Amino acid sequence: MKAEGLILHVENLVPGIVTLILILALLPSSAQQWSTNPQISPLLQNGFIASVAFVAVSYVVGVFTVAASRSVIATISSTLVRPVLLRWLYGDTFRGKTFGEVHRGYHEAIQKALYHSGEHKHSEVRNRRQRARILRSAIVPLVLFVWLLSSNSALWITLLYEFITVAAALLLCSYSEVTIYQESAVDVELIEVRDK
Repeated sequence: MKAEGLILHVENLVPGIVTLILILALLPSSAQQWSTNPQISPLLQNGFIASVAFVAVSYVVGVFTVAASRSVIATISSTLVRPVLLRWLYGDTFRGKTFGEVHRGYHEAIQKALYHSGEHKHSEVRNRRQRARILRSAIVPLVLFVWLLSSNSALWITLLYEFITVAAALLLCSYSEVTIYQESAVDVELIEVRDK
């Protein structure tokens, strides 16, 4: 198995483990009685079977967690937050362009850097993209963790904490994507100069 394949599995497994633990902590005790089921209880007493079951369920939960995080965060980031940050930080490049044009410019810069640059830049862009994926996949566990910490507070306080958490995480994810563009844009400028 290549290292990239292993990293993909770890990126699914780690959020799944954390999410599963948080879900189990948030469940009321009446919902946790499945572990005393006479058909399941003997299996869970075997440490190996319990460990394999936990890892397998965690992996499946992780896949759903990563997919949910990506669908929500990536959509909001690419259509709203990232274009605003790119227009703000790179006004000369994106001045007067629509959010759709900013989005296309962002992806074109990354694609050019990935396919037309040296190995060092290619590796750096790939690492920054991986970092952005890890940040994005931490959203669901982070939301559950804040919910667990504030579960004894009033509902409006919990929702306020959740809003602040999601907004901060969204800003961090979008900023990490902007740093990918920053690294890519340098390569794109070099490529364009070289091609002239």
